[in-house]
Amino acid sequence: MAINEELRREIKDLIDNFPPYPDLDALIANGDIAKVRGGYNVLTEAGLEAIKDHTIGFSSGGKDKPAVFQLSRGKKSRNVREK
Repeated sequence: MAINEELRREIKDLIDNFPPYPDLDALIANGDIAKVRGGYNVLTEAGLEAIKDHTIGFSSGGKDKPAVFQLSRGKKSRNVREK
């Protein structure tokens, strides 16, 4: 299956313009999210807006517990040496 030039351009634009990873420490300090075992609890609308593009999963806590959101994280290459 060949990818036409227009689709290739759209994919490249999506990759180049992907939103930056949110500053989780600042969001926690502001009270927008809270770090919990297994992920993060969203406490405000601003917190949800900040992490929504990087959410890869969530678990529902049931009646008495809030949802826990798991976020994608960039992996550091172990083969790269510091200079």
